[in-house]
Amino acid sequence: MQPQGGDQSSGNSGRQFVGAGTTKLALTLWFDVTAMEKDPVDDVRRLTSKVVYFMTPQKSDADPKKLSPPGVQFQWGSFLFKGVVEGLDESLEYFSPDGKPLRASMTLTLSQQKILETKFDGDGQVGQRPFKAAKQNE
Repeated sequence: MQPQGGDQSSGNSGRQFVGAGTTKLALTLWFDVTAMEKDPVDDVRRLTSKVVYFMTPQKSDADPKKLSPPGVQFQWGSFLFKGVVEGLDESLEYFSPDGKPLRASMTLTLSQQKILETKFDGDGQVGQRPFKAAKQNE
């Protein structure tokens, strides 16, 4: 039997692309106030609340009646992602004796309204390495 194509006459709808698409990035951020050497705080939520801001709808400059989340930019080395926070999960993982959370992780999902196309310079080949792996039994 030959596979059927996606057409309406056979009852199967074909896949249709109607927009430019989206790109998503998922990442996890870790916070630990017990490891802070500069300006330590007593509750990890004092730090994580700064990330929650990017989930909080703000008034639009163009139309004050409309609310939308602020834009966010994530950069690590040469990797750059601009978009909005689409989802956020926070996990409190370690508490002080008086009940204040000291460690947390936040899983973020960022999205942008276009397909992210990566372009690389050069051919991607790694140059000659300065050392060679030693053979076993030598």
